[in-house]
Amino acid sequence: MVFTNTQEELQHYCAENEYISLNMIESFSQRLEQEKKGKTLSKALREHIRGQCPDCGAAGAFKWHFLGQLKHPECGSWYVGHGIYLRRQLRAVLKESVGATLGSRGGCLEAIFSFFLVITIGIPLIVLLIPTRAIASFMQSKAKAKS
Repeated sequence: MVFTNTQEELQHYCAENEYISLNMIESFSQRLEQEKKGKTLSKALREHIRGQCPDCGAAGAFKWHFLGQLKHPECGSWYVGHGIYLRRQLRAVLKESVGATLGSRGGCLEAIFSFFLVITIGIPLIVLLIPTRAIASFMQSKAKAKS
């Protein structure tokens, strides 16, 4: 697959930056629309989540890190809300379970087994990570309150 210069620039920019401003997203969007490559933007931003910095209010896309941590280079880091974290993780488990189902070559029974295997492993892992994430978020908020 051959990428345009804009697509390559976008991929590199997203990989290298923790935060992408709304102006930069709009600029890339306009350039990609002119090249009839509009779907590239959502693919390039798959590791980011749109939001707003709680400290300065800067809106844009922030790179998703372990346990839902987001970072703004100018202000520091924070964790997304529990609801957003849970939705994103459930969506990832469902996407993987459907992918396992579609990727199985052994027929219907193997597809069903693959789906339930991913679900039965993924959901408990999410449940186990919720307290870990709550503690990390709490510790970060205490550290910010002290400074």
